Amino acid sequence: MRAMGSSADKMNLRQRWKQTALHNKLLVGIGAFAVFSTLLNIFVLVVQSRISGAQTDRLIAAGDATVRNLTQANRQQLKAAEDALKIAADNLAAQSERLRLERRAWVGVTGLRELRLEPDKPSSFTAEVRNSGATPARITSVRIQARVVAPSDKFVAHYVAPVETPSTLVLQPGMTVGLPQKGRQNLTQADVRLLGEETAARAYVFGEILYRDVFDRPHFTRFCMRIEADLKTSKWCDTYNEAD
Repeated sequence: MRAMGSSADKMNLRQRWKQTALHNKLLVGIGAFAVFSTLLNIFVLVVQSRISGAQTDRLIAAGDATVRNLTQANRQQLKAAEDALKIAADNLAAQSERLRLERRAWVGVTGLRELRLEPDKPSSFTAEVRNSGATPARITSVRIQARVVAPSDKFVAHYVAPVETPSTLVLQPGMTVGLPQKGRQNLTQADVRLLGEETAARAYVFGEILYRDVFDRPHFTRFCMRIEADLKTSKWCDTYNEAD
């Protein structure tokens, strides 16, 4: 019964469609076409949306990679610039230091003169100080002393005289001055007699000079000379001759 009813319904629909006016058929066709077009547009939009999303993801990933590469390149360039700047600064500092060493003052003792060591007479000597540098030196303090060292003792620079501080002593380049030493800084008459007895005792003249160069940097020079048995000549010691 249902099969017969279904066939009858189909026949009725076909008959009704045949009996439908042409303009109504056109309207139905247009409506169906509109529905199809709408569905097709929706399908196209969905496909385009998916394609656009994939392209957007690729563009974002490419943009991120570009940003990372640029950031890395900038970091490398910045590091290279910092390294170059440090090298330039080190070179400039080295050049400045070489120039300072070339132009600084160098003060030192060149020897002793007017050496007088005689029994029962005041002893005295003069230390010659020279600036062998290229610029002036301002002497800030001087201490020079002489002492006798027994055969069993080792020479040690021990100062008992106070430090002398010249207030206006400036050594020009190539200038030599004599610093006479008399009085308490010299050897006593007993010391001179001891040296004259042909013992192994020796007299030493030693000292320290502090000065500043034109760059206002402090420097020192120390010296030591041993008086020979003839009490007239002297030789440089094996120690305490140093400078900075």
